[in-house]
Amino acid sequence: MNTEFMPTDLDPRQVEREQRIVRAVSNTVARRRDALRIQVPVELERSIRISLGEAAASNQQSWLAGALNWVRRPAVSFGMAAATLMIVVGLVFMTQKSETLPAEITDAALMAFPGVHTGSTKLDITSADKGTLSAYLAEHGVGHEIFYPEVEAELVGANVFSVNGLPCAEIVYKAAGHTIALLQVDEKAIASKRVELHPVVAEDVAHSKWHWASTVDNGTLFVWKSNSIMCTVVSDLQIDEVSSLFRLEAL
Repeated sequence: MNTEFMPTDLDPRQVEREQRIVRAVSNTVARRRDALRIQVPVELERSIRISLGEAAASNQQSWLAGALNWVRRPAVSFGMAAATLMIVVGLVFMTQKSETLPAEITDAALMAFPGVHTGSTKLDITSADKGTLSAYLAEHGVGHEIFYPEVEAELVGANVFSVNGLPCAEIVYKAAGHTIALLQVDEKAIASKRVELHPVVAEDVAHSKWHWASTVDNGTLFVWKSNSIMCTVVSDLQIDEVSSLFRLEAL
């Protein structure tokens, strides 16, 4: 409480009492700060990320209007609407330049995919030659040997994305107009917490070798570990279609 302009004839005990009340209220709010925060569901956040990326290639106003209309729906609680608006505002800027991605590897792969799939994110290098791609990726900060899985799709190029400041390789394949994007990170980066891996995904990979999930747009998220490389595939193909393209026994 600011006492600079307080009349000098006030009882000091009254002043001290008012200051104690102000401090108590302030401390109560500070203690409840975490409880007052709203945890946004992961699927909601991922849905917004993917929708933003896809819309960036078409009409930016349309997705923004759609997001705001969603927020206005009567069934959406005030807290959820506020949280959604915060995500939308923040990700508007992130979709303008998607080279810096979230620290969690599956979120990073999901966020990078829409631009790569639609072509609004141009490939850093276009080539079907593995040696050429590996040399380029090494020159641009990727410190591990690049893994090229056996997949019935055309290798078209690669990107270097920054995941929590770490240069990571994304290998891109095409199959009949569909996209298979493989983001790679060395397991050492995950062990050192430089890059994060969602606990559910990590448990699936540790116990059953693979993590499969459908994305909100009926595409596929596919995660596995090849030697020391954690591989995260995102595709617009469905799970059965993606699995049929990979030689799973060779992964």
